[in-house]
Amino acid sequence: MKTGRFTYMAHPDLINYMGPDDVYCRHMRRIVETAVDMDLPLEINLYGFADGRWYPSDRFIKMAAEYHPRFVIGCDAHAPRFIRQPERVEGFTDFLKEYGIECGDNILDIKNMGSNAAIIYLSVR
Repeated sequence: MKTGRFTYMAHPDLINYMGPDDVYCRHMRRIVETAVDMDLPLEINLYGFADGRWYPSDRFIKMAAEYHPRFVIGCDAHAPRFIRQPERVEGFTDFLKEYGIECGDNILDIKNMGSNAAIIYLSVR
């Protein structure tokens, strides 16, 4: 994360750790704290939500939101059919509201991708 080569951290909650919360949070907080210190957004993956996977993880998002990081919405668009608008995925906007995360029109440049590349990021209330 500290190389400066990343635009955001994809799938920070992909780890499907089933052990004690204190162990999980102790290690995942290090990721969140570093992301906040570096102003590096964390991804909330829309595809995982739309497909009923274990991510985005309530445990991770709840803990991360306490630090007020920036978030980005990712869609895992490995194929065009996976691209979805967040407001069209049932329950996703309610999920964001539950943790005080607001969609905005802020644009974040993608590093090393040319001047026309950008993504929208989210902010925590």
